[in-house]
Amino acid sequence: MSARISTILILGATRGIGEALAHHFHTISKKVIITGHERDEGKMQLLADELPGRASIRTAFAGASEARAATALFVTTSSLAYFPVPVYPGYCAAKAGLASFVKILRMQARALELEKDERRKRDEEAEKVGGMRIIEVVPPYVDIALNAEHRAQTDALQGGEEKAVQPMALGEYVDGFFEGFEEEEEEIAVGFAKKGVEVWKRGFGELRRCSGME
Repeated sequence: MSARISTILILGATRGIGEALAHHFHTISKKVIITGHERDEGKMQLLADELPGRASIRTAFAGASEARAATALFVTTSSLAYFPVPVYPGYCAAKAGLASFVKILRMQARALELEKDERRKRDEEAEKVGGMRIIEVVPPYVDIALNAEHRAQTDALQGGEEKAVQPMALGEYVDGFFEGFEEEEEEIAVGFAKKGVEVWKRGFGELRRCSGME
C-alpha cells in the first residue's frame, strides 16, 4: 500500500501509538498530517519540528476534507471495541461506537465513489471524499504512557500482576501494524485485537453482506 500513498492523516498523533506511527511514516518519506487536542498544541509543534518538510498541522477534523485520492485516513479504536470488559465500561463503549462510525464512513465513501463513476460531474464534495482509504487501526493492550499510569490498578482488577494480561511492546506493535498496512487490510489489527476483528467479520460482517449493505 505504501507505494501508492503519499499523504497520511493521523487523528491523535501527539503521543503513544499515533506518535510512533507518525515517526515511522516519516521515515519512509510520507507526508504526515498530525492532529491533536488544543491542549497538545505545543507537542504538535514539536512534532512538526522533528519531521521537517513532511508534517502539517491540523487542529480540527475538518482538515480531513482536504484529502483527495491516494490519501489514507487512519482511525484508532481498540481491541476493547470488539471485546468489552467490565473494568472500563465507558472506554469500551466509546471505542465500540468509533469502530461502528469508521465502518459507516467507509460505506458512505464507497457509495460516493460509485456515484462519481456514474456521474463524473457530481458536486465537489463527492470528488474530495470518494477514493479516500478509511482504515481502522485496532491495537491490543500496548505498553504506552497512557496505560502505564493505570497499570497497577489494571493488574489488581485482574487478580494481580501474575494473572494480569501484560501489554505488547510498542515497537512490536508498530512492526505488526506495518505488516497489515502493506497487506492493504481495512482493519489493521495486531495480536489479540486481530482475533476480535476476525470474529466480528465472521458474524456481523456476514449479516451486513446478507442485508445488501455491502
